[in-house]
Amino acid sequence: MITLQEQQEIFPWKDAVLNRVATIPAAPSAFSNNLAAEDTAQAESYRMLRHKLLKALAISDSYGQKKSRDPVEDESLLEMRSVLERAVRGNNPLAPDMEKLVNHYAKLLRRFNKIVSISDSYQTQLREFNLRLELMARTDPLTGMNNRGHFYELLTIELNRSRRHERVCSVLMLDLDHFKSLNDTYGHAAGDEALRSLPRVIQASGLRGSDFFGRIGGEEFAVALPETSLENATEVAERIRMNLEHTAMAHNGKEFFVTASIGVSEFKFGDTEDTLMQRADQAMYRAKKSGRNKICPCD
Repeated sequence: MITLQEQQEIFPWKDAVLNRVATIPAAPSAFSNNLAAEDTAQAESYRMLRHKLLKALAISDSYGQKKSRDPVEDESLLEMRSVLERAVRGNNPLAPDMEKLVNHYAKLLRRFNKIVSISDSYQTQLREFNLRLELMARTDPLTGMNNRGHFYELLTIELNRSRRHERVCSVLMLDLDHFKSLNDTYGHAAGDEALRSLPRVIQASGLRGSDFFGRIGGEEFAVALPETSLENATEVAERIRMNLEHTAMAHNGKEFFVTASIGVSEFKFGDTEDTLMQRADQAMYRAKKSGRNKICPCD
């Protein structure tokens, strides 16, 4: 932003020159009349330059609401220099003051370009920061997968599509078995490692690009399988269960294994996100009660 001191340096001599323009006399001789006419034209050009400078000041105060080119390539500056050259060749008495104006305009333009550059930099940083915030708002920080809120947002979109096109859709509810015992035996860091490993296990179990999953809370996870019947979803759940059961995990040089109980439910007419997830959750608890490390489809 142009400081008050800089404005005070620029404006006094501008007004002084304008006052000088107003005092150019009209001489009676033909030669003098031609000179007066030329000076009047130069004065009009000077007023144009002053207007552009004031406009540039207003623009620079807005912190770069429009882009400016490099001073060397700026059309207004080139036009100003052209007018100044004509004034110098014509020995116009305003030429020295016009040169000051052009130089100050060039200086102002450089400051303005710097402001625009800084503004662009801040805008870029702001966009990146907003993207990070958006990612943080929808991502579980420990596992890197969708958090509960974003999973439900995606599930809402998918169920609306299933209702509209009368397509099937299934969900899995997965809960790690004996997770408290794992934390007690190996420590919470080992439990965190198990949670971080789960996204890789799920993704490596043959999921498609349209499938998605998320951490619902604690050691509970959900997987959504669009265009998938209950039977096919049960097969996917079995692949995840077996893959997890045979995946060795390690922490502080100690190897351990974890298993999961999984419930499966299929979207039915009249279902909401909550009722669909609730049936899968109930099926998952039945799998736990029947011995854990099992799959239980919803009736």
